[in-house]
Amino acid sequence: MLGSRKTANQHPKLKTQHPNKMNKKLIVSSISILLVLPILTLAYVTPPPPGSGYTFEQVVQGAFNIIWPILAAATAVIFLIAAFMFVTSQGDPTKVAAARQAVIWGVVGLIAAIISFSMPNIIRVLSGL
Repeated sequence: MLGSRKTANQHPKLKTQHPNKMNKKLIVSSISILLVLPILTLAYVTPPPPGSGYTFEQVVQGAFNIIWPILAAATAVIFLIAAFMFVTSQGDPTKVAAARQAVIWGVVGLIAAIISFSMPNIIRVLSGL
């Protein structure tokens, strides 16, 4: 009876994890924590002191700095799609018309992007800033 005691490795219902699996889990969790920590520390933004808020010009310039790349990328994608539609149309009038519409909308997007890029200067001139 003394030698009949089963260890965890011998007992079928008791499962132990292999040490390599534990090491992998430990490494993955450590790396993920280390990758998330900078994001958490950079998430805190100190507010500006009272009286030193953003000016109207800074807000408009910041908004258009965000809008400009998005519109430029969307316009480039529309032109690529239109070019693909022209290539694959094989002379079919309905497909050529759809590709032509895509080119027209690409031009409209390009014009909107140019206007949005020049909008801060237009607002500055019209408001006298």
